[in-house]
Amino acid sequence: MKRSLLIVPVVLLINLLCGAAWSQEKCFRSEWLQQSHHIVFKINGTNATGRFIVSRDGEDTAYDLTGTVKANILTVKFAGGKMPDISPSEMRGTAWTILSKGTEEILRIKVYGKNYTTNKYEVSSADYKSCTPSYAGLTAIAKPVAFAKGSTSAKMNLTFADNNEWKVFSISARKGQSLTVEAYGCGIKVYLPDKKIHEENEEGGGKASTLLDVVSIFPLQQTGTYLVMLQNAGGQPQRSREVIFKITD
Repeated sequence: MKRSLLIVPVVLLINLLCGAAWSQEKCFRSEWLQQSHHIVFKINGTNATGRFIVSRDGEDTAYDLTGTVKANILTVKFAGGKMPDISPSEMRGTAWTILSKGTEEILRIKVYGKNYTTNKYEVSSADYKSCTPSYAGLTAIAKPVAFAKGSTSAKMNLTFADNNEWKVFSISARKGQSLTVEAYGCGIKVYLPDKKIHEENEEGGGKASTLLDVVSIFPLQQTGTYLVMLQNAGGQPQRSREVIFKITD
């Protein structure tokens, strides 16, 4: 059955986050007409937390949610019992399914809307493709980097479930300081406090939104929160990779 275009939202769910065992982040995306929807999840064991973000006319509305995970089924509950407004369609049911489609994952939820093939309103399944989280999604699941007292660096070991998984971290820094991220074997993407992606200059190898192994920004031009995304750049995803964050004056 052909699905109505009116029931194809944009969704964001997250990939496995490195850290504690069974901690996951996943991201799924689809777009429709004048609105988009993002679902952001952080899954720890059998528990899930996140939000459903509806973007319409340049404004974002976030719906916080919690949930439980069993096998590939996510059963969610929205804060205050308020379901996301995805009009002209409606969300039906709170049991979402993560499925494999070829080499990718998809998120499947049920929605109610008009089928323009039959010209009738009906419940059908909508599938959302895996994606890189939006900025709004990143801020919802970013893990703060903690520096020991008197230290200018923080070190951790990360592993990735697969080459599509992103790890997201937040770092607070001041204008004039320097930020360095060393993550050999990883792709690195840094969002500046103004939500723009840091780009290397031509001397640094040409402009690029995703860089490899090491990123240094000095001096910083903005005070605020920097978001760092890390992704396995090749080799065995389960291999432990050392990551070092540095903030210096």
